[in-house]
Amino acid sequence: MQFTVRVKTTGWIGFGISPYTGKMPGSDIVIGWVDKSGKAHLKDRFATGRFLPSIDASQDYTLVSGREENGTTILKFWRKFNTGDSNDLPLEPGTFRLIWAYNQMDPQSDTDIPFHEKMGTRSVNLFERMSEKDKPTMPSDTKVHDCLVPNATVPSKPTTYWCVGLKLPQVTERHHIVKIAPKVKKGNEGTVHHMMLYECQSDVKWHGYGAECLSKNMPIHLKRCRGASVIVGWAIGGEPIYFPQHAGYPIGGVGDSKFVYLEIHYDNPEQRSDIVDASGFQIYYTKQLRENDIGVMTLGHLISPTLIIPERQNHWNITGYCPKYCTER
Repeated sequence: MQFTVRVKTTGWIGFGISPYTGKMPGSDIVIGWVDKSGKAHLKDRFATGRFLPSIDASQDYTLVSGREENGTTILKFWRKFNTGDSNDLPLEPGTFRLIWAYNQMDPQSDTDIPFHEKMGTRSVNLFERMSEKDKPTMPSDTKVHDCLVPNATVPSKPTTYWCVGLKLPQVTERHHIVKIAPKVKKGNEGTVHHMMLYECQSDVKWHGYGAECLSKNMPIHLKRCRGASVIVGWAIGGEPIYFPQHAGYPIGGVGDSKFVYLEIHYDNPEQRSDIVDASGFQIYYTKQLRENDIGVMTLGHLISPTLIIPERQNHWNITGYCPKYCTER
């Protein structure tokens, strides 16, 4: 896989893959820069703590090119998906936690590297992106409906689950949803961690009402929608969902959903009080009905206070049962 890293600096750049934590220990890292003569440097490293990562005995990242351009350093390099080196993390399908850091100064040597000035982490999906040719063509009458948080001020605490009731398109005859796309407010990409959209039996007068999901300010009939019938879920690195050409999610018909409950998990480790969000989902729907209706089945066991693991257990099984009538409906 080839990587291109662009950073607004004329000093060194650190880029790495973290083992699900988003922190340095255990990370697979490269540090590179372009020196005053225009020569690019890159070293494969591994981190065992929050200090300068060690140089790997097996250099499995190959520098392709490096240059400085208008105050920006651009490094291109590649590596195998699985290098076979125990200090390198394999590149596999799923969400990765990438980490980064940089400084405005070049190192004096590979072992004399000044401490970073800025650092961060981001979850991304490096694989499983749908190619343009595989994306279904949208019907000619497709309309777009926004299901977004109406300018919510994110609480100044490390983590928040915010919920809001929203109307679906108020159509009077059956339509099909054919695509659902995440819409994250620009600048909040590092704050919006994941989102869930649930069917909800509620009056449309509650459209736009939002609060922390489990707070006393959330009406009980809306609270009950959380974790109920899932329409779609999204997390950092996720892509828009295109339904197959022969199927769509029904709305507007007898018994179809007219209202939804949007849940957003916010990460705010700096506990800022100035973040205002308007993220959510965009619903693409059409009057051209497809051959089949789509339904969603959620499998697994609900997380609740009753799930208690006795102490000193090496392993503990949690079993969930699906009653016969669920699969007959």
